Amino acid sequence: MTAISRVQSPPEEAPSLIVQYATGERERLFFPISKVHNEFLDYALTFGVPAALLFFLIIFTGVSRNMADVLGLSATLISYGVYLTTWPEIVRFAPLAWFILGVALVKAGPRVDRQTRIPT
Repeated sequence: MTAISRVQSPPEEAPSLIVQYATGERERLFFPISKVHNEFLDYALTFGVPAALLFFLIIFTGVSRNMADVLGLSATLISYGVYLTTWPEIVRFAPLAWFILGVALVKAGPRVDRQTRIPT
């Protein structure tokens, strides 16, 4: 390999490079983009806007129902949500995050208004 140069391409095309080998042969390499660097946007593009809203709602519910009781679970879910806005979900974090989300939702249980008394 003797030279590598970047090909000027329009924004809608994937980035590409031209590699020129010592033999004089030239090869164009394409680098397709397959993932959005924001998991919420990726859910919207892959599964649709309703699925992205549902995903956000699940995380928001886990955070809001545990804010007063278990602050650590809420803080963990908030940091996970911020992480998802900057980088896509990857396999090694996903099971742990879904486990914590499940614990948060089970711990919270159904929302009950503690002020209202049911007549007996």
